[in-house]
Amino acid sequence: MPSLMIIDGNSIINRAFFGLGQGGRLTAPDGTPTGAVYTFLNMFLRYFNEYQPTHICIAFDRPEPTFRHKRYEDYKATRKGMPEELAVQMPILKSCLEALRIYNVEKAGYEADDIIGTFAARYGSKELPVYILSGDRDDFQLLNENVTQIYPQNRGETTVYTPELVFEKMGVRPDQVVISKL
Repeated sequence: MPSLMIIDGNSIINRAFFGLGQGGRLTAPDGTPTGAVYTFLNMFLRYFNEYQPTHICIAFDRPEPTFRHKRYEDYKATRKGMPEELAVQMPILKSCLEALRIYNVEKAGYEADDIIGTFAARYGSKELPVYILSGDRDDFQLLNENVTQIYPQNRGETTVYTPELVFEKMGVRPDQVVISKL
């Protein structure tokens, strides 16, 4: 049966980087850090093999301000920037994904969350199973009978969120989850 896995690239690479204690000690021969790329690809392969999606896309944030920054000047103003040791790995990761012929999506003025929401709404309503691989709880609001979230945790643990589990854990349905960042 066809299925779609939408991966929050920034969420997973951050988990890979910080889960390794600043990206681990893996480096390329020239000293470029590669630990987060290695861990990201291992995570990707684990979930790809487990869920065997027929379609995959990976959404990434872009560095430009989004429409939210235009509406609210202090949007994410307190958030720390990406560490340089991680930033240098982003082009390496995208190059690896391109070599693997894995579709990645990014759009100036939008966050990966916006892309994930668009794909989940478009394809999850057509009785196509959609799996969102992300460590972002904002995605709970996207869940329905066709959309679930694979939520990686520490030590290789994973929670698969369904609308029922969101209700059990939070006491609200996914359509009642409001994550306001403005």
